[in-house]
Amino acid sequence: MTAEPDVTIIGLIYRSKAWLNFMHYGLRTAVNTTPTHLMIVGNDPEPEVAGDERITHVYNDPAPKDHYASRTYRCWNWAAAQAKTKYIVFFNSDMFPADGWVDDLYRQIEQDPKTIPCSLLIESGRIPSAMPEWVQNLGFHPKDFKPSRFYTRAAELREPGVVSKGRLYMPCILNREEFLARGGYPTSAHLANDVTLWRKMIDDGYQWLTCHGSVVYHVCSGEMAAK
Repeated sequence: MTAEPDVTIIGLIYRSKAWLNFMHYGLRTAVNTTPTHLMIVGNDPEPEVAGDERITHVYNDPAPKDHYASRTYRCWNWAAAQAKTKYIVFFNSDMFPADGWVDDLYRQIEQDPKTIPCSLLIESGRIPSAMPEWVQNLGFHPKDFKPSRFYTRAAELREPGVVSKGRLYMPCILNREEFLARGGYPTSAHLANDVTLWRKMIDDGYQWLTCHGSVVYHVCSGEMAAK
């Protein structure tokens, strides 16, 4: 696209070429009209992925022996600070998007900047889901995943412009300056740091929404479960 990107998609990877392939293929093949910049961050990357040419940035944590949750949230914050666009989208390596997923998030935040737009997730069922009505096992690993099955299911569910109450936290689109002004994510050694930030933003008058036109498959656990 020739238009200047208004959105940076930020994905993290640390040890698995298979999950890097999965994330990168999904992000590169999903069709959107919103101009985007793709930032793939090696988060204290292990040798298998450290030199991969698709990694655009490398983050080396100042306290590498800290709990992985603290290091991961510090990496998200660091990556947001490196981005140059108005908006940032956080995306996990165990996610795979359908066409239009960025467009629907972008449309919502442009329409109402006081919202926190998040995707509708089809989760694998590996862990309990906050969106149980859409759970479907489409694979627990990239080698088991069949994109055609996902695209068919996403087309059945996708409702561009329709929103409902927010239930899951990523992928999400945020105003980068607003995110950084709040200090980014808290970085304590637990997995509720996104919950804490969302509560702070809701207290500031934001509305947390699920965008039904932004459909994404979530394997759950990803690199943590298997390379």
